[in-house]
Amino acid sequence: MHTPYTFIIIGRSGSGKGTQLSLLKNHIESKADGFGIQSYNCGDAFRAFFKEETPLSNLVKDSVNQGNYQPDFLATTLLFRDQIFKTINNTDHLFFDGYPRSTRQLQELTDLLKYVGQKKAIVLDIVVSADEVTNRMMLRKRSDDTQEGIAKRQNEFTRAIVPMIEAIKKDTFYTYLAVDGMGAVSDIHQRVLEAINPYITYGA
Repeated sequence: MHTPYTFIIIGRSGSGKGTQLSLLKNHIESKADGFGIQSYNCGDAFRAFFKEETPLSNLVKDSVNQGNYQPDFLATTLLFRDQIFKTINNTDHLFFDGYPRSTRQLQELTDLLKYVGQKKAIVLDIVVSADEVTNRMMLRKRSDDTQEGIAKRQNEFTRAIVPMIEAIKKDTFYTYLAVDGMGAVSDIHQRVLEAINPYITYGA
């Protein structure tokens, strides 16, 4: 690739977006194009924060376990402080998982990417129905995968992420690509590659 790219993956909770981002990252790394890889995961930032066991981190942990959406300032502060500020540059490919998740977070990330000189931001939306991800989350049985918690995350997707997607579509800084998230993991990965190929250039 002649220039580094920014890849942002979005989708409903339970859509398998984390798996697809990992597969895409491995694919890009395999090209040995001379660029490094920087990966940012909002969930990891929250989990690291929980280990600090401060009054605030314990409060946030309890809220997350109840399936509540967390304020924008928390996600932005934790991800930027603990991950992004330490490694972001304009010479590596960047991968974002779990951020942004609102129009406010989108603006924060846009400002950051433009500030450091990153370009060609590609947003991959792993599209899976609400019913399907509900079934998946009930089967995986995580501590926050209660019926109430799942319902809250579904509502927050409609409230916060759907408007963000509309904002992405209107912003020429981003290339928005919807990918069918149903079926085998390998099939979805192939769809991801087919979706991005017209927008990236392989080769050193």
